[in-house]
Amino acid sequence: ATDAEIDDDSFIAAANICDEDVDINPGNEITVGLTTEKRYTINGVIDTSKQPRQILNDMLTSCGGTIYYSNGKWHLKVGAYVTPTTTITNDDLRGSIKIQTRNSGSDQFNAVKGIFVSPENNWQPTDYPEITSSTFETEDGGDRKYLDLTLPYTTSVSTAQRLAKQVLYRNREQIVATLPCKLTA
Repeated sequence: ATDAEIDDDSFIAAANICDEDVDINPGNEITVGLTTEKRYTINGVIDTSKQPRQILNDMLTSCGGTIYYSNGKWHLKVGAYVTPTTTITNDDLRGSIKIQTRNSGSDQFNAVKGIFVSPENNWQPTDYPEITSSTFETEDGGDRKYLDLTLPYTTSVSTAQRLAKQVLYRNREQIVATLPCKLTA
């Protein structure tokens, strides 16, 4: 991509979110003595034998990120709430709104486990503590269904758990609205 194809504002906003200090669990054996850490960091070595798309997708796991091409530019969003700045009205729509009220059962999970790169284990892939939800498990008839989430550029167990929790809760969002909008939106 050329410089003109990069939406600098979205990348700067994402970098600022990543640099924010967040509270961490001081009782965790790996974070003893620490009370905050940067929200997201990317740590690791890039394997250039992989396809660029795979490298980029692996890198995005370190920030719960999404990269997308819109209006002739690449944009980046990272895993943090951002207050909406636009209101969409009926005048912005070019078609009817579609609502999907339930994810497919095969796509549902109620627990997340996986690996991250542990500095405490000589920088080797290590399991992070799983994230589960008894509420979601009950909704699924008492069966625990895992998603295996690999975080190849994450070196903090707290960040790994934070990212896993985001993935779990995003999956449980049961309403998806599709709004076909005009370019004004």
